[in-house]
Amino acid sequence: MLEFPVWNVHAAGGGWIIGSIAIVHVFVAQFAIGGGLYLAVTETWALRRNDQAVLGFLRGYSNFFMLLTTVFGALGGVGIWFAIGNVNPTGISALIHNFMFFWAIEWVVFLVEIAIAFFYYYSWGKVSPQFHLQLAWLYWGIAYLSLVIINGILTFMLTPGDWIHTRNIWDAFFNPSYFPSVVVRTAITCSLAGLFSIVTCARIKEEGLRVRMLHYSAKWLMPSFFLLPICLYWFFTTLPPTVAALVENGIANIGAGNLSVLTRLLLLIMLLSVTIYVVSLLGPFFNPRSFTFSFGLAILALGLAVTGATESVREMLRKPYVIYDYLYVNGTLKTVAADSTRYGLLRQNKWIPEKTITDQNRVAIGEQLFRVQCLSCHTPSGYRSMKDLAHGWDRDFIFNRLISLPATNLMPPFMGDEAERRALAEYIGDVVGAPPSELTAANR
Repeated sequence: MLEFPVWNVHAAGGGWIIGSIAIVHVFVAQFAIGGGLYLAVTETWALRRNDQAVLGFLRGYSNFFMLLTTVFGALGGVGIWFAIGNVNPTGISALIHNFMFFWAIEWVVFLVEIAIAFFYYYSWGKVSPQFHLQLAWLYWGIAYLSLVIINGILTFMLTPGDWIHTRNIWDAFFNPSYFPSVVVRTAITCSLAGLFSIVTCARIKEEGLRVRMLHYSAKWLMPSFFLLPICLYWFFTTLPPTVAALVENGIANIGAGNLSVLTRLLLLIMLLSVTIYVVSLLGPFFNPRSFTFSFGLAILALGLAVTGATESVREMLRKPYVIYDYLYVNGTLKTVAADSTRYGLLRQNKWIPEKTITDQNRVAIGEQLFRVQCLSCHTPSGYRSMKDLAHGWDRDFIFNRLISLPATNLMPPFMGDEAERRALAEYIGDVVGAPPSELTAANR
């Protein structure tokens, strides 16, 4: 919050920039792991049966796999780093400083993964079948290692566990939700391997091979359908008490008819997941002859929607932190926020040139305070806008709302004194068209 300027993306909001890139990247990255296992297992199966038709299919499939994962997947990774580095530089700085060597290992692993993927595809028919199969299994092992590493960093952001007190890197990496999350993500990678392969198999021209491969590919979704609920419950038991209570309330609200955003997302995940598995069961598993490429694209789109909803829930559960119980989403350390009312944001922040509030610059300074304090989650008139959130509020209510922020447990505390809160309230009041407060009217 103090060391970096704010990247204002206006109506879209920084969260949408990160989310739109991250959801697609996660979708493809998890397929890069599950698809690697699909190639290794299917090639093993085909070689044992000397099934040249399946091996021919895998050769074409590996071309699609290589292009999607190494080109599109790599570009998505670069996009995430660009977006996060601009939207939340303090958060990514904390992760880099804490996990420097893990990031380095991850980057090396990814380079090796790309190299093996290219070697695997271009070595079809040029090396022995046994060596080519070893390349497939080696690729999957390296790709899975990337999941094992990145999972420790991602789960740390929600469940830092004992690291909060010990600052031990192994407490951070092997945090409470690490192992259940590994199992959950592993199951998801297998499901995505099934989804993507169903789409590609639907385009096979030879009917007998198409029917066989559609039936075979649909099987990849079935184990996770039964495994994921158990693993998700295991993951739920590792959440911090306040986060677990949020999930419990979201589930309880389904029966009560009070559909919060979290409740709606949980419902969406459940309904879409069941839809994917039912369609896969009734279509490519039991009726592969009637299954079409268009149906394959439809369930693949549903898979992307589930990924988006799941990632949104994970982000929502962590709010108002970017690293739970340590760093707020606007870049404020929790230890610093403990003395928020005496912090003096204008005095501390070097990116706000004006250090004294007057009647003439109060609203302008309020806009600067909004950028520093609020823009990480809200926009004036776009995504999660103040016009929608504070519609109908008067300026005194907005001012009092800023005072009560620490008690809401939904947003970071306001890091400023009474005059700074009043300046922010006046700016938000101008945004929403609220009538002047008694204080402002008296000054005028």
